[in-house]
Amino acid sequence: MTSTDADRSAWNPSGIRAERAPESALKQNKQNKQAESITSSRCMALAAVIETLRPEWSPTEIDRALAADDRPWRTVVLASIRGAAGNDIRHPNGLRYVNPDGTATTSLPPTVRELRTAPRCQHEAPSGACALCRAGLE
Repeated sequence: MTSTDADRSAWNPSGIRAERAPESALKQNKQNKQAESITSSRCMALAAVIETLRPEWSPTEIDRALAADDRPWRTVVLASIRGAAGNDIRHPNGLRYVNPDGTATTSLPPTVRELRTAPRCQHEAPSGACALCRAGLE
């Protein structure tokens, strides 16, 4: 074993020799994590843009919503700006459910008006949601 091999390996408590990752791989991993992380200055800048688009939203709630979003930073920026610019989102926490292209990530539940005016089957259930109709029972 050469001196470089001894530097790269270490003894663990079980007595099995384990290889250490090269220093360059560790640095690159650290740089990738830093590039993806949301720094406070970037978050504050995005929060200022959102607050400009939606002055009725609380700055504290905007900060919390941005901090809670675990998506990649680029996705958070695009989705947050498009979500704040549209009128569909009523609260900063709703920004989490906007895709970067501005569409919703999940389907929204029907409104009360839509539920009341939905077509009904013979069992008085909304069409397509009746278990009796799906089972073929009349």
